[in-house]
Amino acid sequence: MTSLAKFLKFFEYLYLFGSLITYFSLSIRRLRDLVKSIYWVVILLIPVLNLILILAWFTKPQLNIAMY
Repeated sequence: MTSLAKFLKFFEYLYLFGSLITYFSLSIRRLRDLVKSIYWVVILLIPVLNLILILAWFTKPQLNIAMY
């Protein structure tokens, strides 16, 4: 592998890692808005169930609960 390919591969992994952090943080925030446990994020990692749950939960209206 050339040095350019290694350099581009590094940025590919950096982008992937940043995207995963963003996905998990937004998912946890939205699940907390829906008064669900943070551990539901683990279930969201299952591919088919992930799509069904995201479409069902994340399109629900937010509950008006003051969190402070």
